[in-house]
Amino acid sequence: MIKSTIRTEKFRVYSLDFARGLVVALSAFLSNIPYGEQPYTLARHAQWNGITIIDFILPAFVTLFGLGIAFAYRNGVNWYKLIRRTILLIIYGLVFNSVVDWGINLDTLRFTGVLQLYSILGIVVVLFSRIFNSWKSSLLMSFLILGSYSFLLIKTSSSFPQPSFNLSGQFDPLIFGLNHIYQQGNLGHDPEGIFTIYSAIASVLIGYAAGKIILSQKKTILLLTVLGIVLLSSTPLLQLFCPIIKRIWSPAFVTLTSGTTILLVALGHFFFDQSHEIHNKSLALLKSKVLWFFEAFGRNSFLVYFGKFLLVSFMTNITIPRYGLSTKELLLNWVTSWSSSPQLIYATIIFLFWTLLTFLLHWKKIYLKV
Repeated sequence: MIKSTIRTEKFRVYSLDFARGLVVALSAFLSNIPYGEQPYTLARHAQWNGITIIDFILPAFVTLFGLGIAFAYRNGVNWYKLIRRTILLIIYGLVFNSVVDWGINLDTLRFTGVLQLYSILGIVVVLFSRIFNSWKSSLLMSFLILGSYSFLLIKTSSSFPQPSFNLSGQFDPLIFGLNHIYQQGNLGHDPEGIFTIYSAIASVLIGYAAGKIILSQKKTILLLTVLGIVLLSSTPLLQLFCPIIKRIWSPAFVTLTSGTTILLVALGHFFFDQSHEIHNKSLALLKSKVLWFFEAFGRNSFLVYFGKFLLVSFMTNITIPRYGLSTKELLLNWVTSWSSSPQLIYATIIFLFWTLLTFLLHWKKIYLKV
């Protein structure tokens, strides 16, 4: 576990906790809806073109990661800790992949992954931030990345990128080896490959720019709102060059998800960071409880986000000998025996587990930091 303080108690930005908390709470519920009679398509990743609610989770985290970087390194960078953190995240990512796949096979060990993505994004954006330190220059750099990526996508495709032919499918096997990328390359792309990392840098830089806006404390809500609207407005233009495709982190996907995330931060900043004198005690209490809920999830967002994959792996692969069924199968069968909506009830039970755990940890002030 790597401890990295993003902000001290003297400088606390509750909008970041709120946004992270909302995103990870959605993730904890939606990603645990099992397949069954009802499709629940909004809780499934888009096959290629298009976007669903669950597709917002990772890019929102990446954008908020950039926002956190602005706070974490506002007083300088400890390069030893940053490099150490980067190396450890890559190692943790490899271990994480092995646990999720429930086995260590060096011939098919996936080298890419979300933790590896975070490790590279973190060090690259910190390097950029030492050069492009203002929010305006960070935004300019992000749009240069999106523009160049759009150019590459256009030049390497006869039409729009397809699962059968795209930049990731062409280059990631050459860089990492076919057996060491997502699904051993069977799906024709790697969602955390080299070009995804390149495009995701823009998402982090956008978040970094939002963080710099908050730090400036000048017209914060107005600037965040305008930034979010500009990003959303640019999405249809970028779709002319490439559709919204989460699998390859297309430019339109970046502006849509980052714009939505920035508006969410602006909303949280208005309600929780701005000073609003509430004379009604009931409303004041409600506001504090709502913030506490999202804080609990937000301050342990990495624990919940990555922990839910590990929990699913354990529940799927650990069999109860007496019944010859996995823990997941037993729980789902039990729910199905008395519920008319077993998929939603099952997801609710898992969500309640994460809620109780985050509440307990928040009460004890125990947080997993990366």
